[in-house]
This record gives sequence, structure tokens and C-alpha cells, in this order.
Amino acid sequence: MKLVLFIVVVIICFFAHSISAHGNGIPQCLPALAAYLHGQEASLQIVKNDLQKTKQQLQQAIGKWPPGHYCILAKGPCPAGFFRSSGYMRALKIYAASNTYITPVTFGDSKITCHGPCGKYGQWIGELYITACCK
Repeated sequence: MKLVLFIVVVIICFFAHSISAHGNGIPQCLPALAAYLHGQEASLQIVKNDLQKTKQQLQQAIGKWPPGHYCILAKGPCPAGFFRSSGYMRALKIYAASNTYITPVTFGDSKITCHGPCGKYGQWIGELYITACCK
């Protein structure tokens, strides 16, 4: 918004008939414009330097995982430094044997599914399989 206001002032400065000029014919608003543009150049240089630093940090972080202890859902082999861990719960009791209460889905090597054909075992229809990579 400040930039738009400044541009409007500069345009008015250039096109107003009552502009007084220095002895060399340069409108008085030009030094202010030059100072503003110089400030913008300095600000943009700071942003450029910050972006270059961030880019370098991101390039160095490719393929690396943050420190700490955590697990991620597995899909295929685990990344270096992680160990694979799997578990399941089968024949879970669900309120009703309908897709309102269980929707089969796969997340990589993990899944939520029905125990046998959906609805065959009454309310005991849920299965949950989780495979994770942990460090």
C-alpha cells in the first residue's frame, strides 16, 4: 500500500504543472524517488541473501531426517537409520458393520480393512495393520 501511494505521489509530481525544478531542470521529487529506490534495492538485497542461504540449507538437508526419536508410516524399505516395526489388531468390535463405521483404506504398507468379508462376523469386523519405520 505504501508503494502504491508513493508511486501516485511520484506520478503527480511529474505531471503537475506547478512543479518547481532545480536549475538543471530536474523536478524536486526525483531525489526523494532516488532515495526510495535505493532503500528498496537494499531491502531486496537482504531478501536475496536470505533466500540464497535458505536454498543452500535446503540443498544440504536433502535426504536427511531431523534429529530425535519418531516413527513414520512405511511404504517399502525404511530409510537409512530407521528400523521397521509392524503390528496389527484383528477382529475389532465396531458399532455397526457398515461403511459409516469402517472404510477400507491403505496408507503405504499400513491399512484399515474388514475382518474377512465386510459384515460376515457381525460387529467384529475391523482390522488395523500398522507398519512403521522408527528411529
